[in-house]
Amino acid sequence: MSHSGGRLASERARAHFTQSLPLAQELGSGQLGAAGLAGIAGAAGATGRPAQAGRLFGAAGRLAPVPVASLLPADRLAHDHNLTAAQGQIDAAAWAAAWAAGAALSLEVAVTRALALRALPVEPAGAGDRTGSP
Repeated sequence: MSHSGGRLASERARAHFTQSLPLAQELGSGQLGAAGLAGIAGAAGATGRPAQAGRLFGAAGRLAPVPVASLLPADRLAHDHNLTAAQGQIDAAAWAAAWAAGAALSLEVAVTRALALRALPVEPAGAGDRTGSP
């Protein structure tokens, strides 16, 4: 897939997952919320926002710590790829800090931060956040 094709796919994924998050919040579903947050985290990492991705992956991991094991093999592969790709964009200490910050978020706050990402432009390759928020 081309670089621009990857960004388009990430934007489509982000749009899909942002539609599911308000429902997860309304239902108070940690499992659905975790899936949406992890999906948006993958899109954040793919569009040059690794610290935001780390926070959202951290929030997803706390809300539903087992879902990765229950994913279909193709979904698990995509999740693992997205997590590894985002993690590889920043140093280990920054990733750990982002993950811990995300794990401390409530579902409501994590959803609000994830939804805020839809308003942000896509970062050029290499210019993404390294420590910023949401």
